Amino acid sequence: MLAGDFYTYIINEKKEGVIVATITFNRLHPIFEGHFPQIAVVPGVCQVQIIKEIIIKELNTDFQLSSAREIKFLSLINPDNTAELNLTINYEYTDSDNLKVGAQFTLGETMFLKFKAEYIKKKKASEQCIKNGECCVIIPTYNNSNTLKKVIEDVKAFTSHIIVVNDGSTDNTSEILKTIINIKVITHQKNKGKGGALRTGFAEALKSGFKYAITIDSDGQHLAKDIPLFYDVISNNPGSLIIGSRLLIQENMPGKNTFANKFSNFWFRLQTGINLKDTQSGFRLYPLLDIDKMKLFSAKYEYELEILVRAAWRNINIIAIPIDVYYPPKEERITHFRPLRDFTRISVLNTIFTFLAIIYYRPALFFKKIKNKTNKTK
Repeated sequence: MLAGDFYTYIINEKKEGVIVATITFNRLHPIFEGHFPQIAVVPGVCQVQIIKEIIIKELNTDFQLSSAREIKFLSLINPDNTAELNLTINYEYTDSDNLKVGAQFTLGETMFLKFKAEYIKKKKASEQCIKNGECCVIIPTYNNSNTLKKVIEDVKAFTSHIIVVNDGSTDNTSEILKTIINIKVITHQKNKGKGGALRTGFAEALKSGFKYAITIDSDGQHLAKDIPLFYDVISNNPGSLIIGSRLLIQENMPGKNTFANKFSNFWFRLQTGINLKDTQSGFRLYPLLDIDKMKLFSAKYEYELEILVRAAWRNINIIAIPIDVYYPPKEERITHFRPLRDFTRISVLNTIFTFLAIIYYRPALFFKKIKNKTNKTK
């Protein structure tokens, strides 16, 4: 809580859909010097926290900000020689669980911030995700120190069952993880690839007694607010493998990602007869006992594709659900995908699976359908 020591506020107006407040900052608070020495600036994270705190108190809610990616800053607040700013919050309830909020800080005629976000009720989502203690979240990470902490904190809003696999990171990932409490951290001394990291995470999840595991990437591409969607679906479709299907035509979407995904989708359909729009999404829910029975030989990026194909061949129900996704601008983007090497691995895997599908899986599926039709006519 920033209120009290850092700022106080009074409500100038409060009516249906609108809150108007005047905020007075404590200019002697160390946050001014701690973040921006000798410059009187309130950091953006404080702006967000202030809005959240006022909404929670004045509307008596238990809401958690769903994603910082939805925040649009015009500039940071710089109160110059004054310590007072006005805050106007416009809000509307979209249904019983959601609150849409727009807010702006002003000083005189100058607008310092525009804020748009969707708030999601924390309590209900958390109850869904940790129901019966069956589901955990696995976060594999390799050199994503810029986004890792926020991803973990966002996930914490929905579950306390978090396993982070540090896959031999060489940046300051280890130091960051030491500052985060109430998570299980497993560290690979050397990088084993995403497949290796997921293997380790799955083994730990099974050891801890979990039935399902949701995997989410640590680069900030996936949004934790979508976690409850997975649990809603698995509650009604137990034993399924759920894959988060991204909208692949949007701002900052890398062109090579679109091609690679279409390429993968084509081969997956050929091998399994199942049409999926996003076979490369890493935001998934896995049935752990079924995954544990699979004999998987991949270790890198192709590991997720191998699981998907083998799940289809085992008649595990595969369900795709739409999810939101964030792609940072090209200059901020970090990827560990090595086009030549990783694409070669995926191509080799597809060649093997296509061969197996032709000589075994597709004929077996054909004869199974004939058998089922024959049984129905008897």
